[in-house]
Amino acid sequence: MAAINIAHNPGANVANLFSLQTADSPFQPMLSAAPNDFTIAIVYTGGGLANPEDIAIDASGNVWVQNQTNSGISKFSPAGQALSGSNGFTGGGLSHPQALAIDGFGNVWVVNGSSPDSISEFSDTGSAISGSSGYTGGGLNGPSFLAIDSSNNVWVTNGSGDNISEFDSNGSPVSATGFTGGGLNAPNMLAIDASGNIWIENIGGSANTISEFSSSGAANANSPFSGGGLSSSRGIAIDAIGNVWATDLACSCLIEFNSSGVAMSGSPFAGGGMLHPGAIAIDGAGNIWVGNRGNGVNAPQNVRISEFNSSGVAITSSLGYKLADEPISIAIDGAGNLWAPGLFYSTLTEFVGLATPVVTPVSANLMSPYGKAAVNKP
Repeated sequence: MAAINIAHNPGANVANLFSLQTADSPFQPMLSAAPNDFTIAIVYTGGGLANPEDIAIDASGNVWVQNQTNSGISKFSPAGQALSGSNGFTGGGLSHPQALAIDGFGNVWVVNGSSPDSISEFSDTGSAISGSSGYTGGGLNGPSFLAIDSSNNVWVTNGSGDNISEFDSNGSPVSATGFTGGGLNAPNMLAIDASGNIWIENIGGSANTISEFSSSGAANANSPFSGGGLSSSRGIAIDAIGNVWATDLACSCLIEFNSSGVAMSGSPFAGGGMLHPGAIAIDGAGNIWVGNRGNGVNAPQNVRISEFNSSGVAITSSLGYKLADEPISIAIDGAGNLWAPGLFYSTLTEFVGLATPVVTPVSANLMSPYGKAAVNKP
């Protein structure tokens, strides 16, 4: 029980716990000085990890990661065992994958970043389901990121087309040209709320905005939304009551909007060790977790994880929870472990028991009392 309490509250009573260590077994090796916290982190390699970026966790607790370098996707068991080969899983039209998500059947969907514009689908065992060219059409034009709704429809943002595409669970486009309007301007990250509405961050133009579309693809007449200090959004998630949270790379802060798109009082929220934040996830207690890129892309210095409560108050100190590798994305599994792929050294880090458990996969979260736990990368 003591070990579990330390894992859940790694920043509490650090000095007192440090003073309890002795030179006798099992307290070896000894720390020479009290740490910032007592997080329990395990670093995994293998499985085809090659500059990993995006991450998702399936209903069985398996961890799936998209790799930038080898055009493969990797799979790890809940215990961190590599379940994919040295090149990961390939095929199905997979080419320069950008992001991935898991549907209610356990199938893995991946956005491809090379021509022709396409998305790929894999079974829960890593077998390609989509054809050699993946799924195409539907207005795909520079696809960037994707999310899956509770009906297993796949929504994709198109950074070059200023539109969003929708595919059904069989990979067939719902609209031949995709959906436009709503102030879409280089749409990037997206998240889906409990009513099936799609929220999208726009990174084009002089100031970032957020657009909202209904489950039928109709743009909210009042979008795009702005305010709250939003200027350079790089991650988006939705909490239990439908509020939208965005990380802001420029101000190293969090911005919160209500379900009507109005910036909430108190935004922007800062502190907690945030430094160029991007990735964001919300746990089962409604706490907001943020992955920080530190001193810059491909420079794993001062990279860290920050935590905030549902009111935007920082829980972590100014140092956050330190990492040795750049966390491009983060995810929280059904046991409350927080996972972060490391871009620079091709690693996968697990923080044991750090967060409150969530329901997986993403589509199941729509029925959770805590809402959807969105996972995005900057």
